[in-house]
Amino acid sequence: MNAYMKALTSQGFVSTEDVLRMRRRVFGDQVVDHAEMADLLKLAAVAPDGDTGWQQFMGEAMADFFIRQAEPRGYMSEENADFLIKCLGKPWAVNGALIDAMVHMVKHAHKVPQKVIEFGLEAIRESVLSDAVIDARDVERIRTFLFAAGGAGNVAITREEAEFLFDLNDAVYSASNDPAWADLFMKAIANHLMAHIGYLPPTRREALRRDAWLKNQKADITGFFGRMTQGGFRAIIDSYQRQPSPQGALNERRALEAEVARKLSAEETEWLVDRIKRDGLVNDAEEALVAHLRVLQGETPLPEKLAALL
Repeated sequence: MNAYMKALTSQGFVSTEDVLRMRRRVFGDQVVDHAEMADLLKLAAVAPDGDTGWQQFMGEAMADFFIRQAEPRGYMSEENADFLIKCLGKPWAVNGALIDAMVHMVKHAHKVPQKVIEFGLEAIRESVLSDAVIDARDVERIRTFLFAAGGAGNVAITREEAEFLFDLNDAVYSASNDPAWADLFMKAIANHLMAHIGYLPPTRREALRRDAWLKNQKADITGFFGRMTQGGFRAIIDSYQRQPSPQGALNERRALEAEVARKLSAEETEWLVDRIKRDGLVNDAEEALVAHLRVLQGETPLPEKLAALL
């Protein structure tokens, strides 16, 4: 770490003037290298506070280094994922400024390794538990990590992610939670239960072969995930059918298969009832989830064990 960065580390605050100077130093040659990125991560770890431009700069630098510089653009390598996690250390030690920088990075990625998603969610969990409440910023952080990178490579929320959401909901049940949490919670769990088939981003190896094709596409990835989280299961079906990619026909067929699969199975019902009752309470977010599932079931009544929770 150079003398200037060490001085910033000791003062514990990054001003607008500091950011302008770092922009010239870091982006002056149009490339962020490993040493510069490691220094920035160290600085953000010990000096998270600063003028507004500091956090924006940190997010941009991470997106450039981890997402934009390597080919194919938009795909984070396993090596860079390991480098990031090594620099950040333990999830409980990651402060809010670094979490928000990671959120910015993930928003600009087509796909990041699952280890980064898991690390980010764990860091968010630690942050939420320390405050004992889920605010609007926490909700957006969670939403980004769950949907922007497609979870574990599938648009459907995985069982591990659903367990994470339930654990968080049980641990931080508060009337002070932002209302957006209940909305995200119910839609994400419903997605896990009912959307078994989804959009699968190509691997880095596939993307290297198809990079020319990818550069010519204008698919609105953010719009896709945004539509998926608005309006429940029908929005998921519509999102599949709107994709203007060569996979359009396949996604249409998958959407029809998912429509057939949307009725809750006995196994899903048992898991859901067990999760809701595990802490001995049925809180607002869980009530909203059950009510949402009742709507999605249409004319088919909810399983008796589930309906009894309302």
